[in-house]
Amino acid sequence: MNETISQWDAASRQLSTAIRMYFSGGDAVSIHTLVGAAREIYEKSCQKAGVDRMFNHIRETNEGTDKELWEVINGARNFFKHPRESLDDKISFADPDNKAALFIASHDCAMLCGDRQPIEVQVFNIWFMATEFPSDAKDDGHGEAMERLRQIDTMFPGLREASPEEQKHRGRILLAQALREPSLTSIRMGYRIARSEALISWIDRKIDGVAVPVSDRSRLAGGCIDMAMEHHKAIVTLIAARLHGSAMALIRPTFEAYVRGAWLHQSATDADLDKFKTDKLDKSFEVLITDLEKLEAFECGVLLKAKEAAWARMCDFAHTGVEQVIRRNKVASIEPNYDEGELEEALGFADAIGAMCAIEIAHLASNVTLANEIFENIKSNFLNKH
Repeated sequence: MNETISQWDAASRQLSTAIRMYFSGGDAVSIHTLVGAAREIYEKSCQKAGVDRMFNHIRETNEGTDKELWEVINGARNFFKHPRESLDDKISFADPDNKAALFIASHDCAMLCGDRQPIEVQVFNIWFMATEFPSDAKDDGHGEAMERLRQIDTMFPGLREASPEEQKHRGRILLAQALREPSLTSIRMGYRIARSEALISWIDRKIDGVAVPVSDRSRLAGGCIDMAMEHHKAIVTLIAARLHGSAMALIRPTFEAYVRGAWLHQSATDADLDKFKTDKLDKSFEVLITDLEKLEAFECGVLLKAKEAAWARMCDFAHTGVEQVIRRNKVASIEPNYDEGELEEALGFADAIGAMCAIEIAHLASNVTLANEIFENIKSNFLNKH
């Protein structure tokens, strides 16, 4: 069946495909060829319509004639597109070349198409600003633009400092979230999920293969900690899948599993261990916390504060109480209706427990150096960024 395709359709499909490939680590030559074709259509259409195009800004900030500048911009595209003297001719090409080409095309698409621009282009432009624009850039009279940059830094903290691979991974998560529900709020939620996934991946790499002693204490405690870490992963996975109620129901068992594991490791007596093994331990959850907070590592009272602040809601979500039920209702329908701010809080709490679990695993292995490394890295790169 024949398909009628407009130039706008062609350019949009080429650029959208190139962006998806770029975030997914696709073939660099194919990406550049696609984006080069789309960019030319957008650029010439902008010029014809008298719309601001990226080349105007390139001309203002670079020396050389227009012909020389276009030779630089189109160098790789032309090499990939047109035959040379020999099939053995070569060109130097790097990932930043694709990133720059995608931004040029996405800028011109956004300027020309406005509300018609594809979701992929909107996500890429936001992602590019969050990864490339300097956080300490001077205003220079562009107050509105600088305010937008500050908003992006607030929404997507830490993205600029991440590795290129991690930046692309988060971009892929952002795009997937935006395609499901195209709004800036949802894009932010996608980024927040990506940060949790990055934390989980980093923790897994750090504790993989860590040797834990063979003893009742370490194995019982380790089992609880491992369960808490699995709950952490499940919460992130469920929120990403928009199964929000199930994710919220796991917050309490995640907290309980961590506290029980830390208590078995650091506070329980041998008699307590025997009772736990036979399912006859008669200490309340609050007593476990009180015992732990007698230790130097917990004397700041963070566990008790967390329980006092959120225990009632944790229980309600876990047992399908009224807080859970009212979030299954909208004005005209029965369906999930969870606030994204609330979901971000759930992710932040789960991430904190996951981080504490990783440190506890290091202590189970009597590896203080690893525990300190995990603490400092997580504090610097994850928890203080949420």
